[in-house]
Amino acid sequence: MDFRARWLAATTNGGTPWSLRRDLLADLAERLNEDAIDATVLEEVDMGALLNAIMSFVEGKPVGSAQRNLSEVINTFLSSERRHRFARIMRKVISVTTEPEILDKPSVVTKFARAMEDAQDAPDSMVGKAALLLFPSCFKSES
Repeated sequence: MDFRARWLAATTNGGTPWSLRRDLLADLAERLNEDAIDATVLEEVDMGALLNAIMSFVEGKPVGSAQRNLSEVINTFLSSERRHRFARIMRKVISVTTEPEILDKPSVVTKFARAMEDAQDAPDSMVGKAALLLFPSCFKSES
């Protein structure tokens, strides 16, 4: 929660400034406790964009984006092919944080359909571990 609060405080509609983002990503890398992961690795996989997208749905409003609503956030987020690997993560986040109708919007359906054709990050991947660490309530088992 502390990390999430600091990320939100550092983030504006224009995104998270690199100097602050680098320090926050370094902190996140340290929390993941794996030697091969550092702020640069997290930046290269676009972790900042994923954090802003997840935060948008957790907060119920765009975070780190000039988008006007959450439909625009997910459509813009999935417009980048390098973020397709995060589609399964984002589908889960959306399904537990907002009204499910957003996933039924034609533009969103199309973006997810295309993105899900690509390999997806799993819970044991670096990105999956980070998402689980920072947003455990979004991914708890529904048993």
